This record gives sequence, C-alpha cells and structure tokens, in this order.
Amino acid sequence: MENNYTPQQILSIRSAIREGRRALMQSDGHPRVFASAFIRAGGLQLPGAELDRETRLRLETHIMVNVNGRESGGDETPLHRALIDREVHRIFNEADLLRAMMNPGLVGFRLVVDKTIPNWEFCERYAALDAFGLGPGVVPPHEILVLPPCCDRVRWEAVYENEDG
Repeated sequence: MENNYTPQQILSIRSAIREGRRALMQSDGHPRVFASAFIRAGGLQLPGAELDRETRLRLETHIMVNVNGRESGGDETPLHRALIDREVHRIFNEADLLRAMMNPGLVGFRLVVDKTIPNWEFCERYAALDAFGLGPGVVPPHEILVLPPCCDRVRWEAVYENEDG
C-alpha cells in the first residue's frame, strides 16, 4: 500500500465530493446527506490500494454510523480506523464549506495546518502555495482539492472579500 492516492482515486474522490455537495444543496444540510451521496459515488478510497467489497461495505457502515453521531469502528485495524476517521472528517468539513459558500462575500478557503500532526511541514507547503492568485493557501470556493492522506487534520478557513491580506 502507498501513502498517497492514485490519480484515478483522486478523480473518484473529486467526483464523489461533487455528488455529495449537489445532494447537500438539495437537502436539509445534514452531513449524512453528503455522506450518503459521497459513498454511493465511490468516494471511499484506501490510498494506493483497493478495498474488497466486504471491507468497503463494513467501513461505509462505520462512516455512516459515526456521521449520525454514534461511535463505531473501534474494532477495526488502525489502518481502517484512520480511513474511517479521515472520511468522517472530510464529510463534516464539506458540510461546513458548503454552508460558508452561501455567503456572497466569500472569496475562497485558506488551508490551515495543525502543527501537531506528523509531517505538518509537508502540508505546510500546500498552505504556502498561491496557485489561484488569491493568496497563500487560498483556493476558490468551488474548487475541490484532494490532499495527501498525511494532511488529514488540516482545515479550511473561510476568506471573505472584506478581510485584509
């Protein structure tokens, strides 16, 4: 297994995020709506490897249980537990981003790196990059970036047009 997604996995995740966002916009806004659409669209990906059908279904169930506010997945391997945690974090983060996108003054989202995570220096490189001309680490609101799994605990902070720098 690798420590990063394959190009095909990145495309699958991006497509699943689009589907999740679309479903969330047409709903009551609960993260479970995003989660359900994301999972149906094939968003659950094990970096650099394939999940067998049985494992995929089990992990998807754990994710949905967690999104609905109950604890699940404690009996999984550390690798699978990390995958569940990553996807639950992604789901709640996407729901928050979509709520922020409703503000007409939104310019984009700035990547904020938690310096307590392992490899934070690697993730910090993404936060320093001005790829869209909006400032270091800022991406347009509707852009979908799939960061490497080592950047699991980064967060996106809304940037509004009336903010300085």
